Amino acid sequence: MFSFVCLVAQSQPINDVNNRDLSYLTSGGKLLPLQAIMDIRHYTIVLDVDIQHRSINGSVEVSLNLSKKSDTILLNLVHLYAVTKITVNKKAVSFNQQDDKIFITSSKGFEAGNHKVTIAYNGIPPVAVNPPWDGGFTWTKDSNGNDWVSINIQAEGGEMYFPCKDHPSDEPNEGADLKITVPSNLVVAGPGLLMNVTTKKNRSTYHWKTNYTISNYCILFNIGKYKVAKDVYTTIEGNKVPIEYYVLEEDTAHAKKIIETRIRDSKILEKYFGEYPWAKEKIGIAEVPNSGMEHQTMITFDNKFKYRQVGGHAYSDNLYHEYAHEWWANKVTNKD
Repeated sequence: MFSFVCLVAQSQPINDVNNRDLSYLTSGGKLLPLQAIMDIRHYTIVLDVDIQHRSINGSVEVSLNLSKKSDTILLNLVHLYAVTKITVNKKAVSFNQQDDKIFITSSKGFEAGNHKVTIAYNGIPPVAVNPPWDGGFTWTKDSNGNDWVSINIQAEGGEMYFPCKDHPSDEPNEGADLKITVPSNLVVAGPGLLMNVTTKKNRSTYHWKTNYTISNYCILFNIGKYKVAKDVYTTIEGNKVPIEYYVLEEDTAHAKKIIETRIRDSKILEKYFGEYPWAKEKIGIAEVPNSGMEHQTMITFDNKFKYRQVGGHAYSDNLYHEYAHEWWANKVTNKD
């Protein structure tokens, strides 16, 4: 089964590359009243990634429910991006960016119920200082000179690169869609299921979709010159789940052992904690240029393919640790 498959705005221009100390950022804390009345339902993130200029440009649609009428919708986004237009239910609205927040206002107020907020924005994402612990984007190259981009935003939250309600207590009930455009020689690894890939003028758009609730810091993607090693795992409940390992072309010789290890570890974790939580989507792994993270359905890791012996078996601390988070952190999520 193992195989390979090859508006009216009051916003300031804010791409000040010298103003990037975001160590103060934290995801969570006491909910502000404006966000306490908000329930996030779904995110759709549509971005074009300009690797040469290390920038992103696009839009995010936030589907949300308000529990009562409000004159303001409050979302989070670090101040390094320029918001250019916002619509609520397809109508342009006024907004103001201040202190890593977007205040979206209406003189008539926003009624209780569902609203679709679309934010167009662009900018240069913060560069990760010490990924994954101090987060942001990592722009690098593999040993063959191919572009390699990773994102880590666990401590800082989703606002590091997309407008959101940045609080662990509110995961999108209906999941998220990511439509990420990159040079056509590269591949995007993301959460959930890959719906399609479209290519036009040397640019490819990868549409990833998850229907599960998901923490903001797991709604992200990685880019590389990947090959996809595949297998199928049968869960403890008898469900067949695809295993997909997004491995650099140069490291494909290591893929078989990684997948065999993943199958073994799945059996161990399921024995004690129950079925793999995301059985309707995939067991995903992506190779990245930094220590791993528990990104839901696409955990990341980089252990240079080194193992130690435990009980006569090859064991990778990093690979096992991040996978265990699929049960503890992703399925069982912290409120704050």
